[in-house]
Formats: sequence, structure tokens, C-alpha cells
Amino acid sequence: MSDMFKLPGSSYKELQKIIQAYGTSKKGSVVQLDELSQSSGAPSTVISRNNGFLVQIKLVTEGKKKSATDLGRKLASAYVNDIEEKVCRIWKEIIDANDFLSRMVNTVRIKGEMDKAEYVNHIVYSSGVTSSNNSRSGAGTIIEIFKLVGMVEERDGKFTVAKVKPNEEVQTIDSGQVNSTTEQVNSHPIMNKNNASNLKNEDVNKEEYITQPYVCESGKTAKIVIPIDATEDDVYALRDLLEIIMKRKFKMRIDV
Repeated sequence: MSDMFKLPGSSYKELQKIIQAYGTSKKGSVVQLDELSQSSGAPSTVISRNNGFLVQIKLVTEGKKKSATDLGRKLASAYVNDIEEKVCRIWKEIIDANDFLSRMVNTVRIKGEMDKAEYVNHIVYSSGVTSSNNSRSGAGTIIEIFKLVGMVEERDGKFTVAKVKPNEEVQTIDSGQVNSTTEQVNSHPIMNKNNASNLKNEDVNKEEYITQPYVCESGKTAKIVIPIDATEDDVYALRDLLEIIMKRKFKMRIDV
């Protein structure tokens, strides 16, 4: 038996809220349990049960005085801004970099398929922790993360390794789909009009923004406006948002 791997101590949704609470705290500051509980809505005991897992996957720092790592802050930012593609990409990086999580994906690949009870029990046993309601719930959370990033899929109660679709066809869209997609993009937290109110006066406050115009083939002008004090994470989030628009509105394939 390898070293013990600490499983998550709650559902995926609760884990997400805890990651957001850690990652949205002041950078570099130690976060107290009561602060995290108030911010996430999760009891302190639930947060404590998840800390071991979050430390192992390098989203939270080690030791008694805990804070979010840079990776933890990036994942929290992706959650807060509802950038699903970035959330999935970060989780995939975490899984690929973690020996235990990678082995749990490979188990399904080797076996061909597993039902949920078998998969949960295998994860709990392999982790080295005592089988209990909490540990089985944690194993279920790991499976949810695998499903989220598309590494495993569930069909008829059986889990298999997801098949890659490299040549997925570009779908044609009608005007109704375009309007629906436009609403999705406009309702995105970053694109919301309330959040974009500061952009109305970008011509007045040129020193506060980096403005890059682009003349489209139609003759109309597209414009990228970024605050001069935007962080590296902000810029990466904007890049991810542009990819969302390309895929959802224009149905473009993006090579990764």
C-alpha cells in the first residue's frame, strides 16, 4: 500500500465553494477557519476535512497557517467568473500532475468499465483511508471531477474512460441559436453590463486603459479595452472568455 491519500471531505459543490473562499481572500494572507466558513457557507468541520486534499493537490499551502496557492487562486477565479473551460483545464493539470488521481483514471482504462459502487470502493481502498460515509463521499467527489473534465464518462450506471473526439463536426446554427448564445455570453460575469460600466469612459481615461482597435472585414471596428492595472490572471481570464465567444457564438474549433 502506498502512502495515504487524503480524499475530499464533502460533495463537489461544497469543495468548489471552499476553493473559492480560499482563492478570493487577500493574496498572501492567512485565512482563518471562521472566515472561510462565513465566506463559503460550509461548517468549519467540513472545511477541515477538505484541507488535506487541497494541500495534496497544491491548491492550499501546507502548515497550520493556510492560504491559497497561485494555482488555487487561478482555479477560484475561474469558478467565480464562470469560465468552465478554464476550470476543466486546471483540474486536468492537477490530475495529470498527481500520481494517485492519475492512477484512479487509469484503473478504469485497464478494467474497461466499473460500476459506481466498485469505483468508489476502489478509490477508498487505494487511498489507504478507513471506509466510512465521509471517505465514500470523497471518492464520489473525485469521480465527479473526473467526469467534469471529461476523463471518464458514465453510461447506464457504468464508468468508462471517455473517448476523444478529435474531428468533431462544426455545427451550423440558426438565428435562434445565435440569439441564445449571445445571451449566454452577455450574461457572463465578465461581460455583464453592470461590471462593464467603467468602460463607458475609456476615451476620457486613456491613461487607465490599454485600448487595441481592430477593423473587421465588414469595416466595423472591434475593440479590446483592458485596465492598465489588470493582473496576469485577469488577462488569462479574458483570453479564456474570447475562446468561449469563438466556440459558442462562432462555432469555431480551437486547437489546444
